[in-house]
Amino acid sequence: MLPLFHRSAASAILLFGLAFAVPACAQAPSEAQLVLARQIVVQSGMNRSFSPIVPQLMNQLWARLTTTRPEIMADLKVVLEGLQDEFTKQESQIVESSARIFAVRMSEAELRDVAAFFNTPSGKKYVEAQPVILDDIVAAIDAWRQGLSSSMLDRVRVEMKKKGHDI
Repeated sequence: MLPLFHRSAASAILLFGLAFAVPACAQAPSEAQLVLARQIVVQSGMNRSFSPIVPQLMNQLWARLTTTRPEIMADLKVVLEGLQDEFTKQESQIVESSARIFAVRMSEAELRDVAAFFNTPSGKKYVEAQPVILDDIVAAIDAWRQGLSSSMLDRVRVEMKKKGHDI
C-alpha cells in the first residue's frame, strides 16, 4: 500500500497527464481547415515575425564562435552565407505549425470568416498598419508600466509609513 503522500503525488501526476492527453484526442483538423489556416498566417502578416529568426540565430552563432575563435572568421562567413538559404527554407515549418494551431482551435467556418476579413480593404489595412500599431502599443505599455511602478512604490511607502517603516 502506498503512503498517503505517494498516492496523492501519483493521483496528481495521473490527472496532470490526463489534462494534457485530452487535446491529443481531439479530432484532427481537415485539409480545408489547414489550407484556410495557412492562408490566415500569411495574410495576417504573422509570417513576417518569423523572417528575422534565421538571421538573428546566425548572428548569435557568429558572435559566439568568433569571440572564442577569431581565426575562423573568414571561413565561418562563407559557411554561414552558404547555409542561410537552407535554414530560411525551414521557415515553412513554423508557418505549418502556426496553421495547425489555428486549425485545431477554430472551425472551418470561423477560419473562412477570418480569411475573408484579411481579403477585405479593412483587413489589408489592418495588416499594413499592424507593425506600427504594435510598436505604439508596446510604447504605451512601457509608459503605463513605468507610471504604475512609480505609483505602486509611492502607495507602498505611504502604507508602510503608517506602520512605522520608512522605505
